Amino acid sequence: MWNSTSSTCISVGDLLVKEINKTISVGDLLIEEMNKTMVPDMSDSIPSVHSGTRLVITLGHTVVYDADVLPTLWWFMLLLGSCANVVVLAIRLTNMPKDPYQRKMTHCSAVFIVACAVRSVWPRVDVERTCFWDSSISVTFVGRVLATVAEICFAAQASMTVAVLAQQVNLQRTQKLADVYFWAICMAQCCCWMGVTTQRQIWHGLEESIWAMTYACIAVSLGLLYQSAHEHVPKFRSSNFFGISDAGEHAYAKRCMAFGCPISCAYVTFMVFIDVPMYLARYRADEARGASYLWVSEGLLDSMTCSRVSKSMDDWAPEMPWMTGYFLGATAVSLWLSWGPTLHLKSQCKLL
Repeated sequence: MWNSTSSTCISVGDLLVKEINKTISVGDLLIEEMNKTMVPDMSDSIPSVHSGTRLVITLGHTVVYDADVLPTLWWFMLLLGSCANVVVLAIRLTNMPKDPYQRKMTHCSAVFIVACAVRSVWPRVDVERTCFWDSSISVTFVGRVLATVAEICFAAQASMTVAVLAQQVNLQRTQKLADVYFWAICMAQCCCWMGVTTQRQIWHGLEESIWAMTYACIAVSLGLLYQSAHEHVPKFRSSNFFGISDAGEHAYAKRCMAFGCPISCAYVTFMVFIDVPMYLARYRADEARGASYLWVSEGLLDSMTCSRVSKSMDDWAPEMPWMTGYFLGATAVSLWLSWGPTLHLKSQCKLL
């Protein structure tokens, strides 16, 4: 009798414990539901770190501008820089020199400045067909045509500078290499068009590699020209450190050679360690996901439209460094060269 009664008590106790546990569980569920009602989930409404701070401008109930703040500020910087370049170019064009060499350098600079100004106001990411503005000027095809003409003119400026100075200090091999520099950049343009039309990023890696090798050679050429001019030109030696505060054509030519060499080295360093690896990484990513590529004819038609319009930091962050250096730094160099560095030691060689 005692054992039977004990078992019955234990069974009743177990049932009571189970009922209590059920009551506690129901209470927990009720508390969770009350928390959801009182504190709604805000995870969807909180922007991620990568999305950036948004700038939204509305007119009534219509959104007229919606973009990340950093790309907007970057675009304003490009716009102001382009306006400044155009003003300097206009002043230069109103005082055109009579010397054929300087006139050619000025004309090349004008083409480069205007093309870069258009590309700064309407930037785009060529291969991805991403446009900053929804405009026909923003399409890849227009930008690539402008870039081709502009970059050939910029290469002509560099080539003419090396050729004229090399001829004047009697460095014949360097003078012949100046033509090679020009045609190397023309070949780089062909690679760029292949990359833009087929959307194979490896072509852009090859293009940027040609630019890097060409300007590495230009840096060496400028160094040799500086050394030769310092040895053979008396006025060149008499000026102060790099001719910073000196006036006249000899001082200007000295500054172009003295600063052109390290500027070219910095550019090559950027290309080798940042720009070329970026395109190679994109190509490997495309290959890993099994991307399909276009024929050249298909790519030409495709480049005449924008796949999407974006002002997101995610899309423009990889493009900002090189575009800033291109549209602000390279344009400043082009304007600087428009005066045509020369030592006036001999008659100038035939230009391009």
